[in-house]
Amino acid sequence: LHPGIRSGFGSYRRLAHEAKSIGMSLAHAAIQFAHTHPAAASVLIGTAKSRSLLRNLELAKMVPSDRFGDVFS
Repeated sequence: LHPGIRSGFGSYRRLAHEAKSIGMSLAHAAIQFAHTHPAAASVLIGTAKSRSLLRNLELAKMVPSDRFGDVFS
């Protein structure tokens, strides 16, 4: 693998581990990060499947873990 791709997989695994450590999926953490970050004016969720869109919309409604800001700030 290209070093940049290998590095991306490492970042993915690290972020997924951090999300799991506070009881969240990586998708939930990503949506909440974008939804709660003060610099974000809007969040666009792209998906190819209606089922994924519905899941993502539900994740956006969920309250993040109390430790979310400590881990993903």
